[in-house]
Amino acid sequence: MIHRRTISAISHAKQGRPAQAEKLFRRAIVHAPKHLGARINLGELLITTNRGEQARTVLHEAHKLAPSTPPSCNNLTSLVTRR
Repeated sequence: MIHRRTISAISHAKQGRPAQAEKLFRRAIVHAPKHLGARINLGELLITTNRGEQARTVLHEAHKLAPSTPPSCNNLTSLVTRR
């Protein structure tokens, strides 16, 4: 179920429907708080919709879950360097 929500959210994001994508990513996180993919993708979505502070919070949580995972490190670094 969580994987399906995340895939659907990614599809919405790619089709230019960020509000729907965000809703699905957040639902996935509520149902599986340790789901790294949903957090990273939500962070990326928040970056692309110019919500850097929200993205920072989400990506920081992803980084805490998996500090050595490249996507969580890369996205957080990317966000910090945009400041």
